Amino acid sequence: MNMQRTEQEIARISGQLTEANRLFLAEVARRVKESEFDGPAARDALLDTARQMLKHQKLGQSFLEAYSYDPEVYAGELLSDLEMRKPRTAKAKIKYYTMIPWLALTWVFFIYMVLGFFSKWSRGGQGEMTVNTTSLLLVAAGSILLVVLITRFLGSPDKEKNAGGQRTLKTDIKTFVLSIGAAVVIIAFYVMLRQMLPSFTVSPWTSLILFGIGFIGQFYFLRKPRKG
Repeated sequence: MNMQRTEQEIARISGQLTEANRLFLAEVARRVKESEFDGPAARDALLDTARQMLKHQKLGQSFLEAYSYDPEVYAGELLSDLEMRKPRTAKAKIKYYTMIPWLALTWVFFIYMVLGFFSKWSRGGQGEMTVNTTSLLLVAAGSILLVVLITRFLGSPDKEKNAGGQRTLKTDIKTFVLSIGAAVVIIAFYVMLRQMLPSFTVSPWTSLILFGIGFIGQFYFLRKPRKG
């Protein structure tokens, strides 16, 4: 959906909102459009916000209450996420959480490639490396957990400034506890699956090819959406 159609959809949904919700959305939109992060991703985030507000409204719930009925609080959180390129829409989340393990595994095979060629040069032979499938799954899952933790806690100061330290502190503690729990689950699955899933060998040339595919593919994830 291009920016013009996105704006039209936002306007259509805004017409269905209550006056309080409509004014809140309009103020958030004004702050976002005046920021340096305005663009397709920002408009998509505004559209997602409008849809959430309408959904809450139909359920008789208040979308504004969580942000103390202050559009500055929500706009600050939204802009913080845009600055860190954190996903807010379902489509963006799918792309984002696919990108993380893709990048991690790309550089894992780069390491295998370097070690393989070094082994081949220093010791002779094929330079093949043994790769455990479970280890690749651990890298994929662990990379997502690590990025979530880093972005969450790097984003906390701005949210604390806007929303008040107490609410953010509780949220961060909850995030930390959940992250530790997720790490324990990941490690437990790693231990259980390590003996069940197969290992395989890769030559340095195979690692080079896989790294090349991953390296080229990462530009799809990292490219910025075109304006217009």
